[in-house]
Amino acid sequence: MKKKIVCSVIALTLCANGLAYASGIKDNKGKLKDTNSKIGTIKEKIDQNKKQSSNLSREIQSLDSQVTQTSNELGQVEEQLSKLNEEINTTKIELQQSEKKLEEKKDTFNSRVRVMYKNGNVGYLEVLLGSKDITEFFTRLDMVKSIAGHDNKLIKEIKEERQKIQDKKKTLETQQSNVVIAKKKIEVKKNELVIATRAKEKLMRSIEQDTAEMERQYDKLNETAEQLTSQIQKMEQALDAKKYSNSNRSSSNTVHSGGGSTAESKQVDPGSVSSSGMVWPVPGRSSISSPYGYRNHPVYGKTKFHSGIDIPAPTGTNIVAADDGTVLTAGNMGAYGNTVVISHGNGKSTLYAHNSSLVVSAGQKVSRGQVIAKAGSSGVATGPHCHFEVRINGSHTNPLPYVR
Repeated sequence: MKKKIVCSVIALTLCANGLAYASGIKDNKGKLKDTNSKIGTIKEKIDQNKKQSSNLSREIQSLDSQVTQTSNELGQVEEQLSKLNEEINTTKIELQQSEKKLEEKKDTFNSRVRVMYKNGNVGYLEVLLGSKDITEFFTRLDMVKSIAGHDNKLIKEIKEERQKIQDKKKTLETQQSNVVIAKKKIEVKKNELVIATRAKEKLMRSIEQDTAEMERQYDKLNETAEQLTSQIQKMEQALDAKKYSNSNRSSSNTVHSGGGSTAESKQVDPGSVSSSGMVWPVPGRSSISSPYGYRNHPVYGKTKFHSGIDIPAPTGTNIVAADDGTVLTAGNMGAYGNTVVISHGNGKSTLYAHNSSLVVSAGQKVSRGQVIAKAGSSGVATGPHCHFEVRINGSHTNPLPYVR
């Protein structure tokens, strides 16, 4: 009788504990779902910001290039304007010299007749009328014609030269006026480009600050998600252990089909078994693109701890269970993307992330080497691969010693 009472008490205690664990698991899964939803929303915003930043960066580069080009154009115009100013100044000097030459020739012309006669006021007519005879008259006439013709020709040439210089000066001044207008237009254009560049740079800084803040939130939410996942794993492992201890039959060699696709979840040759009893999670793909430990994050470009190993594999490659166990989680886990977590008992679990699709579901029993997912790049990833973790009592550890 006493034995029956003790057994009943133990059964009730186990049942109560089981209900408590089940309730806790349900609550934590609800929190995890909410956290993952927030992670997804923030990830979307971060991606949008990064895309906008990338577009802005290209626009700023284009504007910088235009500012440089405009500055070069402005430099060329200023050089052209400087040359025009020099030419105008030279032309003004030439014009002054031409005017001086013209006055000098006029003076020379007038003085020639005065030199011939002591009376400096004698004109051409008086010179001719002062002839003694007809022969002298014509001699003087020829002389006057010669002097007048030579000087008139010279004066005409000087006047033509002066006109050319005046025309040249006028042309240069017109060019100068046009260049000044062009310079002002280029200065306005450059100023507009500089203002546009500064505005975009300001927007860029604002977006970068916003992105940095969202990345901080994102990191915190991922930490929360990891903590919740760890708690769920511990509680499910504890619940699983209690179920086993309360059962008279062993189900360690039984493989049940849960909610996953049985057509897809098949056994494949996983390769050699390690000393720990596990197999490599991606058959035929042995390279590691990112090891366990601190690294420069390929997406965020900053140092972060990498809690597993990354095994590159084309999208659709088989991902297999490293050991026998029960699927604790099969679904989207924010940054991890489509993820499977398997409990192997004794506080040991494995995690397989970034899958393109899952072929098992929570609660399903799986065996070592059984296909559980297809490789992909869901969540935060730069390309298709399997992110593989080994966790002991919910805490991640270097997975390599367990699978090699």
